[in-house]
Amino acid sequence: MHAAAGTGSKAGAGHLAPRPRYLSPCGSTGDRSARRAAFRLSRPGLWLVAGPAFVKAWRRGIYRTAGRARTVSSTTDELYVLYQQGRAEEAVALFKEMPPSLQQKTYIRNTVLGAFANAGDLDGAIRWFNTYPEAGLEETPKMYGKLVEAAASAGKPDSAKAWLSKLEDRFSVSDPMVLSMIINAYAKANSPALASKSFQEKLRRCGEVNLVDFNTVVDAFARAKDPGGARLWFERARAEGFQPDLTSYTALMSAMARSAQHGAAENCLQLLSSMTAAGLEPDVVAHNAVISAYCRSHQVDKARLHLHGAGKSQVQLDALSFTPIVQVCAEQGDVQGALAWLETMRSQKISPDVTAYTNVLLACARATDSKGARKVFDKMLADKVQPDVIAMNNLINSNARSGDVDAALYYLQMIKELDLKPTAQTYTPIIQGLGHQSRLADAMSLVEEAVATGLMPDVTLYNVLLQACIKAGDADSAEAVLRQISQQGLRPDEHSYHALIGVYAKLARVDAAADVIARMQEAGVQPNHYIWTGMLQACNRGKDTTWACVAFRTLVRQGIEVDSRLLDSFTAAVPLSVANKLQEELYAGYR
Repeated sequence: MHAAAGTGSKAGAGHLAPRPRYLSPCGSTGDRSARRAAFRLSRPGLWLVAGPAFVKAWRRGIYRTAGRARTVSSTTDELYVLYQQGRAEEAVALFKEMPPSLQQKTYIRNTVLGAFANAGDLDGAIRWFNTYPEAGLEETPKMYGKLVEAAASAGKPDSAKAWLSKLEDRFSVSDPMVLSMIINAYAKANSPALASKSFQEKLRRCGEVNLVDFNTVVDAFARAKDPGGARLWFERARAEGFQPDLTSYTALMSAMARSAQHGAAENCLQLLSSMTAAGLEPDVVAHNAVISAYCRSHQVDKARLHLHGAGKSQVQLDALSFTPIVQVCAEQGDVQGALAWLETMRSQKISPDVTAYTNVLLACARATDSKGARKVFDKMLADKVQPDVIAMNNLINSNARSGDVDAALYYLQMIKELDLKPTAQTYTPIIQGLGHQSRLADAMSLVEEAVATGLMPDVTLYNVLLQACIKAGDADSAEAVLRQISQQGLRPDEHSYHALIGVYAKLARVDAAADVIARMQEAGVQPNHYIWTGMLQACNRGKDTTWACVAFRTLVRQGIEVDSRLLDSFTAAVPLSVANKLQEELYAGYR
């Protein structure tokens, strides 16, 4: 029930490893098959190494063999395991293989519903809930409770409260466990104030709370990186007579580690000692918090020593023990270091998870190492680790930054084959790569296609597209992009206008560049140093000394600091004698 702060200590610290999610079959159309066939001809190596055919083969390997004989007991046992692990789609598939008599059992359907709840898949839970009337089954409070739990696990407190209201209206009951789920929902949503308020609401309605509720509020403050608030609720639980358990300590340690405050690692070590003094054996989650705190405070050597010491003890390390150190390597672009830590994990019989692989892919992107990224990705698939969209974004970024835009486009297609949803960060490096290759038409089409499929673009994506317009010297397309920004409900920023001025500067269209400055001021965006530099470059190319003098006089009066680049742009646009005379005039008042 309490994914954030349940009865297990790992949950309380918010460090549970993500439950494995398995791929669903790819849909395909004749047109898509034709595109794939064409791509196989152009990039046979990539297709054979990590293409959809590989992915489908992988899927066949991880899915159960259909039609094998099962007893009712073994089937229900397997379903229960899927429920516990939140493997909802597999639970549905297993349900469909059951005989009709078993499908009519309410507890069987509730087990599948629970799998959706444990996966935090509210939409899936609602779809499954809607199958009950078709089966002729009556609604029960437990069904509604599972929907509250699904919303809470998804971090959607408003939805959780809405389903709670339906539960209470339908059955006139107030379940303390369900009220605890509301606290958890706000914790997952990083809303410690509302989690605290929900705690008080449960206390008012039920007359009592438990240690799990306190732990959940501590976890809420931990997620918000507020160690002070976490400590306050930790001590409040003590004052109410509750003895802190492993979850209590690890939640507080997580708050310390996430805050990255000075002395956070030392505070975590003190809490480790307090746990031992209280007769509690620090578990892997507690040690992971110490390692994370060291890495966040740039004490990587101490993090490695603590990891080594924990490994020598009775603590069973997991993938999250290594993640902070791998992440440090990733941020530094240290591909070899990140790969070495993956091998260390394997040597200790710890399978790298999606987070570990994602960090290595990030290291490859920072190092502009597309070849290394592809090797890591191939290994990821071979290890049957399902990539998420962040991993794919890093893979795409490494290829786009290396100049291999076609490979980036290929992996964009694979994202769709993997049933993942591309984000603005997926498209941005591809658009940038297309721009560098003067493929403006392809860049424009890709953005249009993305928006048509429901992507919510950001200003950064459009600004990168504007840079492609500069490269192509296409003012009409640039103006169209600026209009699209507004049509999407976004506000062009100084980078947007700077890019548009850059297009006009390249085309030596001085009046148009001046008009851009006027338009941005009307929109409430003030021209900065880069905007005026672009304007002076337009004057230089257009050989317009009058506008150059007007622009320079205006920027000085607006208080823009004149550095060497700005001055060079001005002196390049006007004769030196004119430049000197105007500077003397403007700065005479400062002498």
